Amino acid sequence: MEKKVSLFLLVALAIAVVLPVQVQSARAVPAITYRDTAFRKDVRALVESWLTTNPGFGPGLIRLAFHDCFVNGCDASVLLLSTPINGSDGRTERAAGSNTGLRGFPVIQDIRDKFGPGQGVTCADAIVYAAHEAINILSKGTIAYDNLLAGPGRPDSIRSSSDDPGRFLPGPRSSFAQLEAAFKVKKFIPQEIVALSGAHAIGVSQATSFNPPASGQMDPNYQAALAGEVAADAMAVRNNIRDMSNKTITDSQYKPNNVNMLAVGILDNSFYNAVLQKMVLFGSDAALKDPSVVANVMQYMNNATKWNEDFGFAMAKLSKLAAPKGAASASRRDCSAMN
Repeated sequence: MEKKVSLFLLVALAIAVVLPVQVQSARAVPAITYRDTAFRKDVRALVESWLTTNPGFGPGLIRLAFHDCFVNGCDASVLLLSTPINGSDGRTERAAGSNTGLRGFPVIQDIRDKFGPGQGVTCADAIVYAAHEAINILSKGTIAYDNLLAGPGRPDSIRSSSDDPGRFLPGPRSSFAQLEAAFKVKKFIPQEIVALSGAHAIGVSQATSFNPPASGQMDPNYQAALAGEVAADAMAVRNNIRDMSNKTITDSQYKPNNVNMLAVGILDNSFYNAVLQKMVLFGSDAALKDPSVVANVMQYMNNATKWNEDFGFAMAKLSKLAAPKGAASASRRDCSAMN
């Protein structure tokens, strides 16, 4: 009996010694991030190649990530083309009015085709990674948050409805109260709203999105000068006055205030200088002069490094939004269709 007890005690002691070591070892293993993956430089090269021949895809990829992740999480549901099994009328998110003009779809499929089989990259992963690379490229490397992005494995949704974007995405004429309410659902604080809005330093918009603006939201000189931009191309009016024609800039009486006027098409903090001068296209951008956040606008205008960091953190947070629990999913080979 004594031998059996001694053997039991020895086994118990062994377990007591081994278990803490195993737990400690498990905690010490860091989560795999996008930075850790071997294919990250290859994804960048692929995105860079696409942007060389299709520069408009750069801002488009950033918008695509927001319009996917902000609705039902980063699940690639925005990529699905309309089919009879989606929604009450068969129309998917991609067919929603708020998703008009989305660009960059071929880039997402290219990433999925090249890195899906060997690296396990899903369509949802491809959207997140493409946006990251576009941001890094367009900011000339000043914005990088790859260490905050998880490795591959985001599930692709097999459901998409044109009704969903309108339930979550803020509109171009949203007041700040409306912006705050929409972002609060996704756990974003007001300062993060201001930070993410800085993406409007690049890209183009359709005149129907901002014309006519709400009373008093635009500087009158800017509004008058903007007519020339609309006449030149109503479907692709540049978001940032810094990137508009010299005539528009002069006629608007825009004050650069340390903005690099030669950095056309660069993702930087120049957007905030335009906000404070009421020279932005959207009512939702003009709303950032709200007393509750105007100090953040001024801070980002005066401190590019601060905005670079905060924008990166906010994009990483956006990229971590998950699909609702229990949502049907799979890994789609064709990002625009069901398997």
